[in-house]
Amino acid sequence: MTEFVVSSLLSLMDAISQKHALLAEETGQDFNIFKITDIASKEVLMCRVLYELLSPKGCHN
Repeated sequence: MTEFVVSSLLSLMDAISQKHALLAEETGQDFNIFKITDIASKEVLMCRVLYELLSPKGCHN
């Protein structure tokens, strides 16, 4: 590929990436309650929360 073609492809990919990021922000697609509450890196705690939410015997009734 020529330098021009590579440069054009990279510019196009940058535009697509920016559009994707904008759409994700506008739609809330990247919303993650675990990141917001700062427990995304705390796997054991996160598993306990998920277990309680998904378990029919959980304390949520």
